[in-house]
Amino acid sequence: MKEAYDYSDTLIKTLTNEKKVIDVSKKFIQQEDGAAKIRFSLELLKEKNLLPSAGDIFHPKNDAASLEARNRGNQFFIKDKDYVAALECYNKSICLATSESENLAIGYANRSAIYLNAGFYKLCLENIELAMKNNYPEKLKPKLEQRRKECLELLNNNEDSLEKFAKEIPEKVQLSYPANEKMPILIEGLEYVTSEEFGRHIRAKQDLYPGDIIIVEKCFSKCLQNGSEYKRCANCLEPNYLNLIPCGKCTRAMFCSEKCQKEANSRFHRFECPILDGIFTLFNKITVIAIRTALFSLTMFDDPRELEALISEINVETESAFDLNYSNLTEQQHFRAIYALATNESARSVADLFQRSNLCAITWFLFRNHTNLSEILTTKCLEDLFLNMLFRFGQAAAVNYHTLAAMAKSDDVLAGSFSPKQIGSGSFALCSLLNHSCAPNVVRVGDGDKNIVIVNRVIKRGTQIFDNYGAHHCLEDLAERQKILKDQYIFTCSCEACQNNYPLFSEFPIPTKFFLEMGNDEERIVRYDKEFAKKKFQDYKKLLIEYNDKYPCFEVCASQEHFLACVRVLIGDVPLELQLKPLKN
Repeated sequence: MKEAYDYSDTLIKTLTNEKKVIDVSKKFIQQEDGAAKIRFSLELLKEKNLLPSAGDIFHPKNDAASLEARNRGNQFFIKDKDYVAALECYNKSICLATSESENLAIGYANRSAIYLNAGFYKLCLENIELAMKNNYPEKLKPKLEQRRKECLELLNNNEDSLEKFAKEIPEKVQLSYPANEKMPILIEGLEYVTSEEFGRHIRAKQDLYPGDIIIVEKCFSKCLQNGSEYKRCANCLEPNYLNLIPCGKCTRAMFCSEKCQKEANSRFHRFECPILDGIFTLFNKITVIAIRTALFSLTMFDDPRELEALISEINVETESAFDLNYSNLTEQQHFRAIYALATNESARSVADLFQRSNLCAITWFLFRNHTNLSEILTTKCLEDLFLNMLFRFGQAAAVNYHTLAAMAKSDDVLAGSFSPKQIGSGSFALCSLLNHSCAPNVVRVGDGDKNIVIVNRVIKRGTQIFDNYGAHHCLEDLAERQKILKDQYIFTCSCEACQNNYPLFSEFPIPTKFFLEMGNDEERIVRYDKEFAKKKFQDYKKLLIEYNDKYPCFEVCASQEHFLACVRVLIGDVPLELQLKPLKN
């Protein structure tokens, strides 16, 4: 299936062959705003017959596909004993099953077997009930009744795994210093600064040290990415031990509860539902989170004209998260800071803006022709409101929004190891103010729908707080980093690593004893040895302070990676693979 970029690239190639690029570019750039640009793009795409078909946009429930997913789940369950992979397949089977078929009931019954074997007795009973209520085959009911009886006996004599793992929930992450009175999501020792060289940024008002937690921020909007739809709730993004209920209409959305399902429908899913297959398969994560943020913003008010009035009040040049009172933060106030995030539109080329406009045009085509969004966008002015948000958020998302991740079984060769896996994206008003450095002094760790910012180098008072946008001197050389940052973030990096051409990690001299000790540490940390990670976290904090003045060097850069591994183990929830597994006999 084609992606949205393919349609856009084909349009550009067609215009090039027709020798119309210059003429179209001039007309495009003369369009007065994002909405006009999107409408201009849509007319071109329609003229060249470059829009997705109905079959690409919505896939109906499909019992054959449901059965195929269930059979694959059976293999993971019976042969591989991989309960997480099996539950994901069963969830897909449940989501694909038609409401009248046995597939839905059998999917619930199969889930109940996994929960029984993993000691989640209450979830087992819940899924048995769901199976019985959804046309479970009469000939199989005796077996399911026997499972219910066995489960009740085990529940009476054993601790339920739900209760066991509830005791292992990590303590709430706390800031390392007194919180800012107005903004309790960050420490008092940070300040908001603007300058001609760095634009908006955050600076330390006090000395900070490795291990200090300086920001804990919850996102404004969030969404799952393709590949996570059968593992997490489409609304809150929580896994709920993969005990999810399906949308009755589409095949891509599942929810942890009826409450979440109702909330999702009120805010975004009633619009996304008819085109969710198209959203997941046509667009990358940047466009998907832009769509979600626009819908989430649009439904803040009963009347979208109130949103229009709110936007007219926002000064995008000056407003930021530091204008908000997080002690009494409303959704509408939070939106102001999200809306004001930089887009870098003035620095973008015509080609870049045209491609983004094409993606928005395809998005608008989906919503206008295949959803009921017109029920609230009742005038052209309101349509333009939505289109302008799409165009703005699509640019802002590319340079500001952040990936959300969770610890999961690693694909590395080291058996039993765990690493962060992307689950979705979120918009963050405060963390988006952190500028980039190829030699950052903080790390940003996603924990569900939050960003936690932790110092990983000594930061002296008056020093800017630097995040990393994905180009690090340890991993990419100077030319490669410059290209990555210029292509996606539209700036030429002049950080300390770029000015001094810091070496790659592979070019550092390696102290043999130090290296061997670290190798042993890494193996235990990535296998989720929590007590060991707690001890080594303190050790690496000391090392990072001790060797700080020698940066860049093997000792600091290697310690930063192991320090980060410890942080992920200590802050995040226990990986599902360590919870959903066969009970020991």
